[in-house]
Amino acid sequence: MPVLACGSLVVVYPMILVPYFGWFLAPIIWTIAMAIGFAQVGAVAQASRKFMQ
Repeated sequence: MPVLACGSLVVVYPMILVPYFGWFLAPIIWTIAMAIGFAQVGAVAQASRKFMQ
């Protein structure tokens, strides 16, 4: 999942240049990819807290 999110963030940048279609899809893809990325950060933080205890 993180690799897919990272790849979709790379795809979003050129999509922003495409009028209408890209302007509509780019924010949606960006939001989904960032949500996945932040979820992974939370999972890593949780695992490190358990490891440190």
